[in-house]
Amino acid sequence: MINKCFNPLLLFFIIPILYLIFTFTTYGREDAISKNIKIIRRIYYSIWLFIAAVIINIIDVKKLEINNSFGIPKVIWMVFLVFIASMVTAVILDILIISASGLKEVSLGWAKISKDEVQANIEEQKNNMDKILDKIESEYEVIQNFEEYIQRQCIRKKLEQDFEHFNWPEEFKELTQYYCNFQSSNIKVAYLIMDDLFNRELKLTYNLTDTNINTVIKDINENKSTIVAQRYQLLFIPYTPVYYNKKIVIILKGREYIFEVEQRFIVNLFKIFENYVTDIIATLEY
Repeated sequence: MINKCFNPLLLFFIIPILYLIFTFTTYGREDAISKNIKIIRRIYYSIWLFIAAVIINIIDVKKLEINNSFGIPKVIWMVFLVFIASMVTAVILDILIISASGLKEVSLGWAKISKDEVQANIEEQKNNMDKILDKIESEYEVIQNFEEYIQRQCIRKKLEQDFEHFNWPEEFKELTQYYCNFQSSNIKVAYLIMDDLFNRELKLTYNLTDTNINTVIKDINENKSTIVAQRYQLLFIPYTPVYYNKKIVIILKGREYIFEVEQRFIVNLFKIFENYVTDIIATLEY
C-alpha cells in the first residue's frame, strides 16, 4: 500500500490549497486574531498541509478500495479525502488549542466548564495572592519597626507604672491595627474576652446567628481562626497571652481580602511582642 514514487501532479492540488489557507490566515479579521496567533496559525496549517502531502504520496492508491460513486479519478478522489480528513483534524485542534478563545463553555458529562468562569477564578486567585503578599509585606514592616513601635506605645513606661493592670488585650489590639494599617485594605480591629459574656457580645455587637456563634466558639476552643461573612467580613483570631489569664479574641472587620491565614502573621507578631515585653520585665525593679 506504500507508493514509492512521487506523483508531481499532486502539487497542482496542494499548491492552490496552500495558497487559500495562507490567504485566509493572512487576511483574517484584525479584531479577532492577534498578530502572534496569525503567525502560529500560518505555520500550523502549513505543517498540516505538508503532512497531508506526505500521506498522499506514501499511500499506493491503486491498492485501496475507495467508494467513489462520482466518477472522479481515484488519485484525485484520494487527494480530496486525505485533504478533508487532515483539514478537519487541523481545524478541530485549532479551535481547541490555538483559537480556544472562541469557546465559551465545554461540557464533560454532567460537568460544564465555562471559560469566563475559569478566567474569573484565575483573576480572583491572582488578586488573593497579591493581597496575601501584601500582608506578608505588612508583617515584615512591623517586625522591622518593632523597637520604634514599642517606644511609641510607651510599653516600658506602662509596665513600670502598673504591671498588674497592664492592658494586654488593648495592646494586642493596637499591635494588630498597626499591622493592618500597612495594608491597602481598610481593616478595623477590635477584641473580646472569652468569658461568660462572650456569646452575648457576639450576638449584640456583631449580630451573629446562633449557628455562626456555635461555629466561632468551636473554632476558638480549638485555637483556630474563623471567618464569618456578612455585609462585611469578620475574622476571629483566638490567642492566650503569656501574662494574661484569659483567652482573648482579636476581631478583624473589613469589606474584603481578610484571610484565615492571617492568624499565623498576627500570632507571630504577638509572640515577638511578648519577647520584647519579657526583656523589659526582666529589667524592672519592684
